[in-house]
Amino acid sequence: FIIMLTDGDDTCSGSGNPCTMAARLQSIAGIRTYVIGFGVPSATGNSLSCIARNGGTTDPYNPRNKQELIRALQDI
Repeated sequence: FIIMLTDGDDTCSGSGNPCTMAARLQSIAGIRTYVIGFGVPSATGNSLSCIARNGGTTDPYNPRNKQELIRALQDI
């Protein structure tokens, strides 16, 4: 599995499509991608949701503080 920890939505240009890459890793190698958007409001339709869904883990975690981050990592 992969744990992607970020402080925001994807803003990199030219690095490929992270949603597509998560889907490839999941389908070809069975690698699940867990997404943690630290301090990021929960929202559908952003790339973090797409990465988690395509990576086989449904929804990103959106902890807002240290304790929530610890809980998310323990859950994973």
